[in-house]
Amino acid sequence: MNVVPSSCVICLRSRPGKSPRSFKEYFEHEYGTLREGFCNDEEGFTSGWEVLLGQSTVVNWVRSKSASEVVQMRYPGEFKLAGGHVEEGETLEYAAKRELIEEFFPDLTFETIKLRPFSVKQTKPVRMRSHLMYNFVALEEENSWMKSVDIHEINSDLRKRIAYFEELIALDDCDYWKKSNMEKELLSPEVHMLRWVPLEVAMGYCLSSVRCLLLLQLSLLKINTIGDTGNICECLAEEKVRTV
Repeated sequence: MNVVPSSCVICLRSRPGKSPRSFKEYFEHEYGTLREGFCNDEEGFTSGWEVLLGQSTVVNWVRSKSASEVVQMRYPGEFKLAGGHVEEGETLEYAAKRELIEEFFPDLTFETIKLRPFSVKQTKPVRMRSHLMYNFVALEEENSWMKSVDIHEINSDLRKRIAYFEELIALDDCDYWKKSNMEKELLSPEVHMLRWVPLEVAMGYCLSSVRCLLLLQLSLLKINTIGDTGNICECLAEEKVRTV
């Protein structure tokens, strides 16, 4: 098994004043009856914290060899944090800042980003690869740029970039496939959209069962029943997971 060092950034902001709910109340409302001991009524979401997530594309265009020979993202359509591999010669913090810029905020500069070390976790192996995740936190109160970020404008720019990219790879003489991975990353967005997500919702994304994740994908695809999984995969491959 290959263990890969990776850096991740958790962008956080506080929006107090929302009605507090216990873990049990929230998860039972969203996912039904919980197993005994899953959580208790005294624990809950009271702080109003929100985390910034990006919705992943379905196709990994960087690793794809042609428009007809595409590679699917490991978790297509998921809402994720900005993060990725630590490149050779990079520090952990530099890699975290680079990933935040590449995936979420291309107009930011390294100097304006203030990060704090948070935790180190190792992911479960997928396809014989595990990630040793070095997680950093970017707090709104320490990053003034976060207060002025216009998510709607960023999402509008993402839609324009995606439209341009789709036109690019449709050209008969497209040279995208001959470019290096670094050059490809500059042209092909990794996320469809950004969203500030309440902490309880983000926790739901993390703790959902496989069935709940399927239901989430189906809701994104506007499919009402779990039927033919072939049709689900076909819809995902056509990159219809774009809005929520």
